[in-house]
Amino acid sequence: MSAPAGTRRRKRLVPLLLWLLWMGLIFHFSSVEWSGQRTGSMLEALLAQWFPSLAQRLTESQLEALNFVVRKLAHFTEYGILMLLGYWAFGRGLGYAPQPAWRYAIWTSIAYAIFDELHQLTVPGRTGNGLDVLIDAAGVLFVAYLIRRRWSRLGASQ
Repeated sequence: MSAPAGTRRRKRLVPLLLWLLWMGLIFHFSSVEWSGQRTGSMLEALLAQWFPSLAQRLTESQLEALNFVVRKLAHFTEYGILMLLGYWAFGRGLGYAPQPAWRYAIWTSIAYAIFDELHQLTVPGRTGNGLDVLIDAAGVLFVAYLIRRRWSRLGASQ
């Protein structure tokens, strides 16, 4: 007995909606509200609250370096998540087989990284950065590798 049509439709819609919502969240992070200066202030406040002795010992240049690393790790992570959600959206949501879903998720995630950096060129106080696209693509490709590795393990055990 198969699931009712509404349940099947919902199961297909959820991955697509989560993928699109994540893209919207990335777009929001590209706003001036999330500039490097803003995240630097937030990082300082978090350090002061959670690690006060460390916060007092860090120099301005060390704080800037830490903010840079945190921001780049955020790029890597958010685009890795976009890849995973894209793979799920193309596979479960749109019904593609694993290999094409994987390819489409890679290409759309990297294309969105490029779009995001171009968008930032139009936002006052922000700059588009080719390095960020490379870091985003690295996050995408890392998750793509993990997905591919999972296929290999599943295929080997069958």
